[in-house]
Amino acid sequence: MVIIVETKIDEKRMEKIRRRCGFVIGIDVRVEGSRGGICLAWKEEITVSLKNFSKSHIDVMINEDSVNEEWEFMGFYGSPYVSNKSASWNLLRILGQEQNHPWLVSGDFNEIMYSFEKSGGQPREEKKMEAFREVLEECQLMDVALLATYTAEEVYSTLKGMGPIKAPDYDGFLALFFRGSGTFAKSAFVSGRLISDNVLLAYEILHTLRQKRTGKKRFMAVKLDMSKAYDRVEWGFLNKVMLWMGFAKECVALIMRCISTVSYAVNVNGRRGNVFKPNRGLHQGDPLSPFLFLICSEGFSSLIRLAKREGLLKGVKASRRGPEISYLLFADDCILFGDATNRGEMVLKEILKEYERSSGQCVNFNKSTIFYGSNTTEGDKEEILTLLGVRCSTNLEKYLGLPNMVGRWKKESFQNLKDRVNLRIERWSTRLLSQGGKEVFIKSVLQAIPTYVMSRFLLQKSLCGELENIFAKFWWQKGQRKKGIHWCQWKYMCCPKEEGMGFKNMFRFNISLLAKQGWRIINN
Repeated sequence: MVIIVETKIDEKRMEKIRRRCGFVIGIDVRVEGSRGGICLAWKEEITVSLKNFSKSHIDVMINEDSVNEEWEFMGFYGSPYVSNKSASWNLLRILGQEQNHPWLVSGDFNEIMYSFEKSGGQPREEKKMEAFREVLEECQLMDVALLATYTAEEVYSTLKGMGPIKAPDYDGFLALFFRGSGTFAKSAFVSGRLISDNVLLAYEILHTLRQKRTGKKRFMAVKLDMSKAYDRVEWGFLNKVMLWMGFAKECVALIMRCISTVSYAVNVNGRRGNVFKPNRGLHQGDPLSPFLFLICSEGFSSLIRLAKREGLLKGVKASRRGPEISYLLFADDCILFGDATNRGEMVLKEILKEYERSSGQCVNFNKSTIFYGSNTTEGDKEEILTLLGVRCSTNLEKYLGLPNMVGRWKKESFQNLKDRVNLRIERWSTRLLSQGGKEVFIKSVLQAIPTYVMSRFLLQKSLCGELENIFAKFWWQKGQRKKGIHWCQWKYMCCPKEEGMGFKNMFRFNISLLAKQGWRIINN
């Protein structure tokens, strides 16, 4: 079955196109001038009966031989015009009230649920997204995209909310172990280092490049995208690096035995294929793999340090007396800094080629981006782009999950925090939580979501207030789609247990996290 919206052609032409694609049976809704038009097409294997239709939807019942129960399918086209949005949502509400069967809605709603679903352009108004989320909730519809895999930040916040000696799975590994391993915590492998060090350095250096409008020295920042980083690690290279770093031969032999004895088999249609053995790569998910990948990355670090020692590569200073920073490396996330000249670009490319030949790693230049200082001329930019073969960007977007540049649009830059909180609440909307369960959920999950951002950036007081409004709405509601009465202001709920519930005041929490960061910088 296929649904096509906004066909912009009449029924006869649409029918010809549909038949040409192998769909003999279908329903076509005519266009209005050069706008709109819907086509629902299906193969003869299923039985379809029409319930109703309009210029914005086609509603049908589906019967399949392989499924015992009849189910309903709707192709929906939401109006792209702001003035007609409410009419589209009211139509969806009316159709949702008539449902007595399993219901699947597909098409183009011309709206998004959360700001992170949109790339570029002006930020979407929160009220419009909230209206869309409300109508979906009223119709008991769930976005299939919510079934995506969890992000590293979500996994980390969940682990932080667990008891340190609790085992989340049958393998017996404690939550304390996972907090110290994995891509999201590799900075803990180096004594005295935190992930925030890389974030703050990247932010300051990129800010320096952006503000540098005069002077003869021109600099650039290159964000590398490593293709299949773990899968391409050469075992021979890893073995030599460990020996060069001073690991005992017996230890290296034991580690290499763990890596090289792995085997795989592929299941096809329930049948297990032949067993085969790889000759390179690290298994993602193995607790040992992140450590070994960092050891492999030491080869790249050594090449950078050697080039810098010989005067071939220069770093960038965030201040006159500050140290030169030539690269920031965090697992497979890497940003390189250097001279925006042909010589600097050629040295950089030779280092990458040498690293690729030795380690098996491969830089995806099509996905890598380059950012220039403001004083770099257009001629130099074109020459470097031609030689290096990467995309030019005015903003390196995000690094380690945080924006590299914020500027005046701080509230818009962190709009995704509200989306993530709403998204987590929505996942629990169909589950019953007691008031005590809500307390634990807010403290351990919802209020932990902004912690990573708050420890690096000062959020606007209004944004912190909006986050607290979401917490309050969830706390006082008495059920799904029931708002509930707010019996007291949220600031009283943030008082200690003797007077309130002990929830965090988000703005004060933000200040305390930044103070902790400042204290660490002063003392180290």
